[in-house]
This record gives sequence, C-alpha cells and structure tokens, in this order.
Amino acid sequence: MKSLALYSQNDFKERNHDSFMVAIPLPNYLYDLDENIKVHNFHKVLREVHDGSRKTIRAVAKEIGVHEVTCSLYMSGKNRPRFKMLKELSKVYSVDFLQIAFDKEFDFIIKGKVTKLLRQLTKELAYYIGYLQGDGYLESDRKSFGFADEYESQVEKMRLMTTVLFGIESKIYEVFSRLATKPCYHLVVNSFIVNSFISTVFGINWGIKVNLRIPRIILENRPLLSHYISGLYDADGTIPKNPKKAKQLFIDVTMKDKEFMGQIKQVLFSFGIDTLKLFERKAHSCFNTKSSTAWEVRIRKRSEILKFLKIVGFHHPDKLRRQKEVLAMLK
Repeated sequence: MKSLALYSQNDFKERNHDSFMVAIPLPNYLYDLDENIKVHNFHKVLREVHDGSRKTIRAVAKEIGVHEVTCSLYMSGKNRPRFKMLKELSKVYSVDFLQIAFDKEFDFIIKGKVTKLLRQLTKELAYYIGYLQGDGYLESDRKSFGFADEYESQVEKMRLMTTVLFGIESKIYEVFSRLATKPCYHLVVNSFIVNSFISTVFGINWGIKVNLRIPRIILENRPLLSHYISGLYDADGTIPKNPKKAKQLFIDVTMKDKEFMGQIKQVLFSFGIDTLKLFERKAHSCFNTKSSTAWEVRIRKRSEILKFLKIVGFHHPDKLRRQKEVLAMLK
C-alpha cells in the first residue's frame, strides 16, 4: 500500500518502529455488509465455476429465481449479481463466492462507483477510525460519511488517506457557523460501500454518535492501538497552542461519553501513562438554556506528557507543530 507519510522520519526516534509494520488480518466481513453491494469484475469466476459444474444456465436460473437471460448476463459480466444473489449462487454451486471475493481481494461496486476495501487492519486504518470517532460521522442514510476540522491541512490529509485506503475521491467544503469568525472545513465522502464497511467492521453507529467504544478488533491488537488513540487525539485532543506562553503544559481529550473516556483513560494507563481523575465539564450555550456535560481525560505531569508524546503523539499538522515545541521544552 502506498505510504501515507503520517509519521516524519525525524519524529519519535525513541519509538519501536517495528510496530509500525504490524498489520492485523480482518475476518471476512463481506457476509455482513449491505446485500446490495456487488463484486467488481467477478463474472470470470462465476463463468469458470459454472463451466465446471455441468449445470445449464436454465437450471441455475430456475434455482435462484431469475430469468434465464438475467443469469446469462451474470456470467458474461454485462450484469452483476448483488451480494444477496451471490449467496444464492453459492448454494447452487456449493462454492463460497463471497469468500473467493474476499481472499482474492476483488474490488466492489454500486451505482458505477468502484471501491476497494482493506483485508487488513493497518496503522493508517486504525488512525482513520480513531479520527472518525472524534471529528467524523456516518450519515444515517448510509450514503456518505465525513470529517470536519478548523485546519484545512488536516482535512486535506484525511482526503488523501481516503483515496489511498479506499480508492475513491472526495470533496472539501468551507462551512461558516453563525458565530464563527473563520470557516470550518468539511470532507464529504459519498460512498455507500465504505459507510457499510466502517459500520460493520468497527461497530460505529449511523447518525448521532452515541455509546462510543474502542472497536474490539483495535482494542485487542496493542501494536495498532496507539495509532487509533493518536487519531482520536488529533480530532478531539488539546495541547497548548503556544506552549512557551502557557502557564502549565497539558494534554487533554474531551467527549460527552463518560464510559468511552474511561476506556481511553484505561488504555493510556496500560501504556504506562498516568492521567488525572476524569473531570466533569459543564458547558452552557447561548442557543440552549440547559447545560451540557462532557468528560475530560487530563494529563498534567510533565513526565506523563513526555510519555504520551513518545508513545502516542499527534500527527495533526498544527498539533504536531505544538508537540515539537513541547518536546523541546521538556528536553
């Protein structure tokens, strides 16, 4: 896979760079994706299996409940069967077509848009999911997903990552809120397939983010966990904008889900990073008379800040600039 250059060669020399090469095989998730998705250029496999089966097109068409012409179009590639139909064809031929599509790394297609899906959990994908759970979303109509950040350079990085990871293009839009003095940049990715993949494999819900948790497959693979945490902190973490002028150095992350923040706190502790007690933050909005509650994981000790920057670190362009200043001060 093409390098995404998330990590500068000069940053974090103390880290074990062998862990950067770790990739965890994903189980076959195709059975659970939306059944309207199709496999791209799969007709040769269908034709080869059919030719070796001694079955007639008419007989197969009858078994799967379609017209003989439709079945012929499947074999020629002029029409593509959905996952739902591939499951039926698997029964007819006693061949697991979705397993073949997964193992041979076929791409996928819906409405003419070809998309690739990873068969391994890489450090880039772990970071991507962490950032998505912070400043991203999955649309409830399942047709798209996206990210938002006040720094265009970070959103551009996520756009490039989307292209490398999934082979699809996306667009960045400037959005102004009622009180904002500068725009927020939104990346919109129109992909039904990737939306289904992210929700299915990582258990992320559509629409409003509720009951956030670290995806189990990431939580159980420690070498990739720090990259996921880095993505989450790039999205919702804070570090002084001007470290040399700050009264106190700090690294915090704040979200509304208390259990999720407790989980992040435990993960940091497992890395040997000590944090303060979960802090309850109350906020009031001029548009809402009710106060909202968020929970904050706080790092204040200089020794723990140094550990965090060495083990997890930031890769957001502006936060990376601040991080370098903090590291210089701590050294």
